[in-house]
Amino acid sequence: MAEIAFVGKAPGRYQLWLGGNASGTRLNRVWKDVVKDAEIEQELRPLLARYAKERNAGERFGDWCDRIVLNEQVAAAN
Repeated sequence: MAEIAFVGKAPGRYQLWLGGNASGTRLNRVWKDVVKDAEIEQELRPLLARYAKERNAGERFGDWCDRIVLNEQVAAAN
């Protein structure tokens, strides 16, 4: 499974999925429901910068997303 995935919803519009792992034992989850193709870089840049600062030694991006970003998303929804 990809650690970052894009699923087309309409021409030039995608769902952004995060948090899968390389072994395929954890699936991605939707992080953003609609991202326009011109906005993909601005959506990912802050995530990747944050990952570079906050990750644990040897932690992959998908693992970090599952541990931090997606848990923050769930907490914000509650």
